[in-house]
Amino acid sequence: MKATEKKPTPVWVYVFAYSSYAAIWSHPVIEGGLHNLTAFYLWCCAIIMLVVAIFALCSEDKPSPYKNPPRWLNWVTRVISFGGLIWLIFHGYFALPAILLSAGLVMMIVHQRAKAAE
Repeated sequence: MKATEKKPTPVWVYVFAYSSYAAIWSHPVIEGGLHNLTAFYLWCCAIIMLVVAIFALCSEDKPSPYKNPPRWLNWVTRVISFGGLIWLIFHGYFALPAILLSAGLVMMIVHQRAKAAE
């Protein structure tokens, strides 16, 4: 692999992201123990995402070693994630979307900073 060639994004990143999206969409409408399990999973995901975003913000400006996903996948991910946040707010959950949205905003700042460094 050449020094300028970027690696594909690891599969576990997509599994983590899309499993959290599935939990976001299913959490308000399920009941019982599964509701508690999705709540626990969502809070863990939200805290992990926020911590990773803050570490990325505080780290050195290094270009990402991974390829950017296709543009259509970025748009699908945005629609799913923002739709899920609106879905949670509609059902009366406010703290969890606030944490997820703040993690997204920090990552947007990191992305803009990396673009400016190029």
